[in-house]
Amino acid sequence: MNKYLQEYLDIQTTFSGSLREQRKKRHDCLCQWAMREDEPLPVAREVSAFFKEYPRLSYGVPFARKIMLPCLREEFSSGATELFSFLCANPFGEGFTAECFSSFCEQEDITLLALSEELCRRAPCDDSLRRFWFDKMTNSLSYIVHELPLGLLDDEEAPFLKELLTKWSGVAEALGLDVGVQARAFHAVDDAWKEYLQGGISGDVTRRFDEYLRQNGIEWECFFSPCFWTFREKTDALPADV
Repeated sequence: MNKYLQEYLDIQTTFSGSLREQRKKRHDCLCQWAMREDEPLPVAREVSAFFKEYPRLSYGVPFARKIMLPCLREEFSSGATELFSFLCANPFGEGFTAECFSSFCEQEDITLLALSEELCRRAPCDDSLRRFWFDKMTNSLSYIVHELPLGLLDDEEAPFLKELLTKWSGVAEALGLDVGVQARAFHAVDDAWKEYLQGGISGDVTRRFDEYLRQNGIEWECFFSPCFWTFREKTDALPADV
């Protein structure tokens, strides 16, 4: 086992209690452990194996900064996806995985959406990465449609929304998810926005788009319902009547 991983395991198991004194000693040891640079860092394969062997071990900021970020940077620069895929498929707490990915994106100056798309481009048949990309696109769609009353969409963003919807629907199809209802709602609002702009309405039109939707009977308040963002599998068909 890599020496840094072994030492991390020793620290976490030695000071595993919840007493204040134990937590302080563990924190001090982890800080000293994270500052050392006299041993080779583990590679992605070793980190994945370590996670699998010790899934209940506590993983936090020191481990992320010392081990995870260098491994993710090395893997990403080499064109590999193993560790990214492992974290997507086996998150040790969504907070830890999300924090690792967010920190990585900040350091690499790339968005989570762009990262997820690039990972899927490298491993197009990896369902864990597909789901990661699908979730990031869903987050983007949610942000856009929740800002509609404020007129987030403009002439420049409209093409992006259409492209995003096409990719989102395609990934959903690959995952076996039924997003037909949601896709139709997105497209209806997208089309309505383009028609609204072509109407030549003057003034602060962005503040009145929600009224335009209501007047034309176009459903958009569904976007605020949690049920709208629940996607069922295509195999979940209702049983036939007997």
